[in-house]
Amino acid sequence: MTPGPVLPRIPRHFCGREETINAVVTTIIDPAPGRVAILGSAGIGKTSVASMVLFDPRVVECFSNRRFFISCDAAGGKDDLLTAIAGPLGLQGNKPQTKILDALGDSEHRSVIVLDNFESPWETTESSKKEVENFLTALCALDTLAVVITMRGSERPAGVKWSRPSLPQLGPLDVKSARRAFLALSDCLEDDPYIDPLLTAIDCVPLAIALMANLTETDSTEILLSRWREEQSSLLHRTSDRRSSLDVSIGISLSSPRMKAVPEALILLSLISLLPDGIDNSELAAIFPNIVKSRRALAALWQTSLAYNDSHNRTRVLSPIRAHMMLYRQSDTEHRMSVLAYYMGLAGLSSDLGGPHGQVIVKRLTPEVGNLQSIVNLALDSTREPLLHGAITAAINLSRFTRYTHLGNPETLRLASVAASKLGDEVLRAEVLYHLAWVTLTVGASGQYSDHEQLCREALSLYEQAGNVNGRAECTWLLGQIYKSTKRQKECKAFFQEALQLAVDAQNTYCQAKCLSTLSEMTFYAGDAKTAETLSQQALKLFRELEHLTNVGLTLLLLGRLAAFRNDRAADILFDEAEMVLKQAGSYHHAGLSLLGKGDCAFARCDYCTAREAYLKAITTFQEAGTIQSTYGAFAQLSVGMTAAYLYEYAEARSWLEKATETLEKTSIPAPGKLHRDIIYGDLALYEEKFGEALTFYSRALLAAETLGFAEEAAQCRAVPRSAAGGGVAFGRRCYKTAANERCQGAEPDACATGRMLRGNWG
Repeated sequence: MTPGPVLPRIPRHFCGREETINAVVTTIIDPAPGRVAILGSAGIGKTSVASMVLFDPRVVECFSNRRFFISCDAAGGKDDLLTAIAGPLGLQGNKPQTKILDALGDSEHRSVIVLDNFESPWETTESSKKEVENFLTALCALDTLAVVITMRGSERPAGVKWSRPSLPQLGPLDVKSARRAFLALSDCLEDDPYIDPLLTAIDCVPLAIALMANLTETDSTEILLSRWREEQSSLLHRTSDRRSSLDVSIGISLSSPRMKAVPEALILLSLISLLPDGIDNSELAAIFPNIVKSRRALAALWQTSLAYNDSHNRTRVLSPIRAHMMLYRQSDTEHRMSVLAYYMGLAGLSSDLGGPHGQVIVKRLTPEVGNLQSIVNLALDSTREPLLHGAITAAINLSRFTRYTHLGNPETLRLASVAASKLGDEVLRAEVLYHLAWVTLTVGASGQYSDHEQLCREALSLYEQAGNVNGRAECTWLLGQIYKSTKRQKECKAFFQEALQLAVDAQNTYCQAKCLSTLSEMTFYAGDAKTAETLSQQALKLFRELEHLTNVGLTLLLLGRLAAFRNDRAADILFDEAEMVLKQAGSYHHAGLSLLGKGDCAFARCDYCTAREAYLKAITTFQEAGTIQSTYGAFAQLSVGMTAAYLYEYAEARSWLEKATETLEKTSIPAPGKLHRDIIYGDLALYEEKFGEALTFYSRALLAAETLGFAEEAAQCRAVPRSAAGGGVAFGRRCYKTAANERCQGAEPDACATGRMLRGNWG
């Protein structure tokens, strides 16, 4: 996880709300973690209150660097919310919810998270609303995490036991605080007679105060009051919806002299309002090439507080202003087209993921996920055929990024499938369905996307009708992957063999390489290492020609295992190259697997110090990838514990085993890990000549091994207790060594001794 804190900018000239801030601070620093909802209408200052809470000295002292501010503006549901949280925390990979809960649920450190504008993911469909509430409930169940949300309205999400007493809904500032804020933000004199009437007219709403204060640089308070009365004549009466007053206040700011002096500013604002993640200031001219005075226009937006520059050199627009612009001041087609072209081109970078620049591409696209989806979704609503084709291509490219990083969601592809149907292009629709099946399989999407096989078969049928051999090859390969992921091993091999032949017929080198890789993996685990190596070498040659580094690295990883199976020292060289190539491609998780393989080789030749060094490096790499709280991470921890045991460092061994146990409890398949943990605990007891304790652990491990069908582990568990009864520690260690080597070399993917599952994510 990225070291904290993740903080917003400190509100400028914040006034009032002392009682509210104190109440929130007191609640969240209490030993019992607080759950606070800051509610109120748009522009009422919810975000500012939450920001001031995070900077309060008492909160800084209590939580230090574990303070996290997450903007939920771009989140349209649970998946988007998980992406919004995972990105700033530096978490990637599958199961983002599990990773987030693990990262924030550290039992040794207290944390506080603010989910700003929580209504964005919460106020969607009823089913999505429930998913978001369930996630929030899980977040609030963490004993060391204080949770603060800000959201419009007066209703709190269900399922959470909110701290009592509940925080009252935020209202307007009191006149005294509003006056102080207005004077701090403007150059008006304190005795100006029109200040109080103006503040009363805008109901002392903080956002309206800030906008009006900016306007005083060109208009007097008297003129502003007059303009207000004229331009909001139909809204003089009080209503329960404060957004109406904000619309008027925003409208006045938009028509201010400073905005009129730079006509391009209004155009720029309307375009930035399409982008929930804001814009990278250094890309201003590239995004808006048709706005000649874009830099001056941007300055005008900053000066009028219609946009702000955050702490990451990005310009953002507050959601109430974005909503106003999209409702009343939409940009013209010409200017929109330049923005669409930029972001759809940016999405095109995803097509090179897995290549030499994979790491750079991931870094470039991650801050733009919300923008990319927003723009592509907008383009998919077009009636212009060329634009629709481009948008569908961009949606497919985005799905590649989602597969690679697990950031984003499949919704854009669903819209793309609808657009392809409207175009009547069945081959294009088949391509969309194929990628929709693949991305939902990879990220484990739920709901209407969960039937990966149905989507893939529908795509395959369309390709067959069109006589598209290339598409048939890809879909047949994916069906094999789907069958493989659902443990239908006997059936899936036929799919890969058929896909290989189709790929050869279609001259699809990439699909050929994927099929060869997968067949190699299956052949290896079926016990035919020689054929597996031949297939892998064929795949490696093709992947190198294609310069697809991720799959080059994965193939080297399998070849390393094959070399280890032969006790060939070339395995170390293969694992080293795999690590280097995978890191270059940005695939740090698989690089961690390479390090585990290298550690296994060192362990097999009794070089326990080298093995431990490799295992520790693997743990660091998994941490960088955001996948340490996974089965892989747990087995890496088990491996360090195992090497410590062999180095007679029993206290360290037990410490690592405890860490591994905690990690295993958070994974979806803890049983194999617990089996190997018990074997290592048995070894520790054996070394310490606690024979009764050793027999207990081995007996429990034997039962688990027989239940899971792990033959090598079962054989070991039967052999070692005999040493406890009479053969001594040396014989026990020798039995363990022999069985460990066998396990590392020839077991099924889910049955490897320390869980080194070679899950090649080919493609």
